[in-house]
Amino acid sequence: MALQPRGTIMNPLAFAASATLLLAASASAGFSTPNVRVTGADAIGQQGQALRIYSVFVDFDAANPSAFTLLSVYNHSVTSGSMSGVLHADESASWNPLLTTSSIASIDSFVTISGLTGSGAGTALDPNFGDGLGSTIPNLAGWYDATPQTAIVGASIKVMQIALAAEDAGFTASLRVGYKVSGTTSARFSDVGYSIGSVVPAPGALALLGLAGVALRRRS
Repeated sequence: MALQPRGTIMNPLAFAASATLLLAASASAGFSTPNVRVTGADAIGQQGQALRIYSVFVDFDAANPSAFTLLSVYNHSVTSGSMSGVLHADESASWNPLLTTSSIASIDSFVTISGLTGSGAGTALDPNFGDGLGSTIPNLAGWYDATPQTAIVGASIKVMQIALAAEDAGFTASLRVGYKVSGTTSARFSDVGYSIGSVVPAPGALALLGLAGVALRRRS
């Protein structure tokens, strides 16, 4: 179970924008696969401890932000380091964004498919997530759009937030993004990786980060 900081929060101060841009290849002619981008900010936790808050985004085509619809994020797997130091601010220590209220949203750890938290998050955890509690995301767990009648589109969509103690080394992980070209029914999938904190990826993880995206298609 993750430690749960208590108290009040100071306004977070941006400390860095450490971006990891992955997936250089195109899924097919005319369409680019999504990139993963990570940004960071300093914050003060509920018990007054120094935190670093990392936001993980899926970036699509900035020139045409409505071109793609985000469907799911799944097959999450840590490839280097550990998530044992991830902190939650909600009382249940849950990854479910429904439990992330506005008062703790800037320092909580959560997953989201829409970039939102609270009742409007529209996010469901898949069965591999179990009860969704604790500091780690279970191996191969994922989350998806619980309200598919409302398409999730945009040039950049936040899919995760990680809160770590400032001194924590962090981790490297891989995941798969499910999406489609807006207005179509053919789902597409891209394998991506991202790094949180200062952890040095293992050789296998470095190879993953250097790979171009693998995009698959299936008829929904």
